[in-house]
Amino acid sequence: MRLLISGYYGFGNQGDEWLLEGLLSAFSDYSASITVLSRNPAATKSRHNIRAVARWNPWVILRELKKCQALISGGGGLIQDLSGCLSPWYYAGLIAMARRWHKPAILLGQGFGPLTRKGNNRLANKILSQACLLVPRDQPGWEWCRQHGVLEEQLVLGADLAWLLPFPKSGSGQGWLVILRSDWLGGVIPEWMGNLAGLARKKGIQVRFTALGHPDDEQLLEWMKFREEYKGCDFISLPGAGNWQAVSRLFAGTDLVISMRYHGILLGAQVGAVVTGFGPDPKIKNLLHDLEQPELDIYNIEAGLNNILERAPELSRCVALNREKLRARAQAGVAAAQRVLMR
Repeated sequence: MRLLISGYYGFGNQGDEWLLEGLLSAFSDYSASITVLSRNPAATKSRHNIRAVARWNPWVILRELKKCQALISGGGGLIQDLSGCLSPWYYAGLIAMARRWHKPAILLGQGFGPLTRKGNNRLANKILSQACLLVPRDQPGWEWCRQHGVLEEQLVLGADLAWLLPFPKSGSGQGWLVILRSDWLGGVIPEWMGNLAGLARKKGIQVRFTALGHPDDEQLLEWMKFREEYKGCDFISLPGAGNWQAVSRLFAGTDLVISMRYHGILLGAQVGAVVTGFGPDPKIKNLLHDLEQPELDIYNIEAGLNNILERAPELSRCVALNREKLRARAQAGVAAAQRVLMR
């Protein structure tokens, strides 16, 4: 079977590349010839050892859609317009073209919404119901699909595809790991970050800062290195080529992960750390809810972190239980997709 995979691949965003790793691992035992639509086909081919073609070339897309037997939209928050008003049109267009040629379209392990523009909401109402199967990664996504005209029988509750990747070895004693997102901070170093480092210093806890996705995040860390309030903190570059196993070793043994990036929280949970996060994107809140972990109050850092530390044993048990549930949900979503492909 020929499968065409679409997603936010080839842009250098580590989280999306891990989603592709998870998707490819899920179909590794499945008799399929896979092609990936990528912004940088050469990089995608090199990293994942998979055939990749240019995602922006309309003639290439038409050729691949005609050749494939199914389209899989593979994970991430694709049907939303926070990152760009035209983003939903690209992915919805792929679904519409696939269905025009009577090819099944599957949206697997995805986040849905928000759509802030009326035209984008109308588009979602028209196109999403044409997909054969939608597998939201969380309950709010499932409810969002229902509100946009998707029938219940088209839906299976899944989870992020990165839950399909091997869980790293758990441990403790590595202090706190902080993952920042510069675009949500306006490119400046906020006061609360210094308060966080100061509180850790008072408690004798080592703090490590790292970036998980964007050169601007790395630049922010470079600025922080030379400020007095971060003296004694570690600043760690992403190991290797950013593959899942290399990065998960960075997280192994961490006691607390504080992340503005979705997959920073997910990786922390995979190694068994207590996790917390913050940011304007609802997906952060949704993941913390699924893991039964608290959102961090950046306006009262000391009280918030002290509360998390006091509840650490309870929160750790919640992480251990819920990460297994999320993996099971991700596997159930893949199984549902494979049943559709076998029809």
